[in-house]
Amino acid sequence: MATEDLLVVQKAKTLMEYTFTITNSENRFPKKIRYTLVQRLQDITLDIVQKLIEANDVGTFTDESRKERRNKQREAITLCKMMYVLIELSYNRNYISGHSMAVWSKHIQNVKTLTASWIKSDNKKKQ
Repeated sequence: MATEDLLVVQKAKTLMEYTFTITNSENRFPKKIRYTLVQRLQDITLDIVQKLIEANDVGTFTDESRKERRNKQREAITLCKMMYVLIELSYNRNYISGHSMAVWSKHIQNVKTLTASWIKSDNKKKQ
């Protein structure tokens, strides 16, 4: 991890690493769903990292840039919520254990909470 990354980006990268590690196991996820559920989970984690990096790059110099930043932050939160849905589906289909679901959910919660805190911090700066 680069030292200049925000903590939320670092946590998103950790989520991405965990997601790729757990989904690359054919023992957990059968080959028949590799191009549906697995691909979607992996794509979402990549999108979360991208949205957070883009949000950080936007800055907060103008009203327009603040709005763009907020939109990207909220998109990242929405993607986290979608990950919860897909993880629950994975658990319900017995692709992952309850323990794996809990660990994965904790990674997602870290990203979601830090992103929400970032939004709150940006709101305080504007005042």
